Amino acid sequence: QRLGYPLKEIEELLFLRVSPETDCDDVRERAQMKLDEVNGKIAGLSAIRSVLKNLIHERRGQGPTSRYCPLLDALSLDEKEPIP
Repeated sequence: QRLGYPLKEIEELLFLRVSPETDCDDVRERAQMKLDEVNGKIAGLSAIRSVLKNLIHERRGQGPTSRYCPLLDALSLDEKEPIP
């Protein structure tokens, strides 16, 4: 579980150990799929981090948020619009 495998996948991996038809390539392939999944999550989180850092540093507003808050404005943009 420390490697990010949910219980269902751990169960499947344990089955591979006792299955006579399984070889190490099967396990390696599953590990590669998990690595690809992790890399995808990291890429997504890195993109989110980058956008948030830019918003925090470039969208400075002052005063009450009810008047004008560029950070809130950027966060409330339509999902299809790119955040500058």
